[in-house]
Amino acid sequence: MKTITNAGDRQCDLTTAAIATPASPAQKAALPEFIRIPSKGREPWTGLSHAQLYQLISRGEIKSVSLRREGTTRGTRLIYLRSLLDFLNSRIEGGQNRPSAKLARLESKTK
Repeated sequence: MKTITNAGDRQCDLTTAAIATPASPAQKAALPEFIRIPSKGREPWTGLSHAQLYQLISRGEIKSVSLRREGTTRGTRLIYLRSLLDFLNSRIEGGQNRPSAKLARLESKTK
């Protein structure tokens, strides 16, 4: 333990040993299997809009599932995140088809 005196002549005892800090929410987050299409704004994993995501779904570029009760017209559309990230990685210009750094970090933490 180390004692220091501040400008007000008060003494404080401080530890000099490293203190472990808890992981941030981003570090704890595991890569979700499915993501929900936002009704407003952008999807947080990719920054794509609601309309862009539905275009990709309608062209068969990415996989999705609609959850709705039998006989209803409305439901919840979920996107298989891996298919979306694979699609985006396949469109990288000037490089190889490789996972993004963020995706690689998240996947390494879940193993």
